[in-house]
Amino acid sequence: MNTLNTIVPSSSSATTTRDVSYEPVAEPIPLQIRARREADPNPYSKITPATITLKLN
Repeated sequence: MNTLNTIVPSSSSATTTRDVSYEPVAEPIPLQIRARREADPNPYSKITPATITLKLN
């Protein structure tokens, strides 16, 4: 129980940070995905949290 309680606040704070960072990026991402659709048949297979992080930076 103590372990779960310790993990919950850390995960909730991480989720809040993600929501804030994803909001401004929500608009340009679809444009980039459309460009990838033309080049790659399955762009979603290559899209990973790492690639999204690189775009944010």
